[in-house]
Amino acid sequence: MTGIEIFFTALGSVVAALLAAYLGGRYTFRAVEKTFAKNLELQKVNQENIIKALLQAIHDEIETLWEHYSSELGAKIDSLPDNHPLNYLFPILQDYFTIYTGNAILIGHIFDVELRKSIVTTYTKARAMIDTIRLNNELVQKNEFWFRLYQQSKDPTLAKNVDDSWTLLIEYAKVIKKYHADMKITVNDLLRKLRKTGVLYQERQ
Repeated sequence: MTGIEIFFTALGSVVAALLAAYLGGRYTFRAVEKTFAKNLELQKVNQENIIKALLQAIHDEIETLWEHYSSELGAKIDSLPDNHPLNYLFPILQDYFTIYTGNAILIGHIFDVELRKSIVTTYTKARAMIDTIRLNNELVQKNEFWFRLYQQSKDPTLAKNVDDSWTLLIEYAKVIKKYHADMKITVNDLLRKLRKTGVLYQERQ
């Protein structure tokens, strides 16, 4: 084999090697690209499933708490005549919003802006309602305290404290009724929006 033949043979081998490397790299890149795209799609599906499960859980939490509240304190507020106090102690012993509190970081991933805003608004108002009930509990206890002291001493100055604390309860009952009416609208609106997403019909995660 002449020198020229050796040269072209070697050159052909180099070109073949480069071509093989190019084609191999191209196919490898396409495989990586497809794998990456598939992983992104899986991540998207997983996130969608997580959000669906979260919406189901929020629906169940709100619905359960609202039914309990409505059958207890809510019923008393609904039947409370005007210019009457809510002379009732309603025990509040825990954080009732475990789903919302434990998954707050996921709320921002809810794509529907109106639904996301409605969820945050509902829980914010619910916490405000709890604070309102706590304050009413304190007012009831103060009235009972002054009444017991008056019963024991019959001191006229204590009678005024009894009357004043009773009047304050009457005025505060008006605030409670407004909060309660607003909560009804807010909760029912949220439950309606959640049900429109299909939470009642989706397979439970």
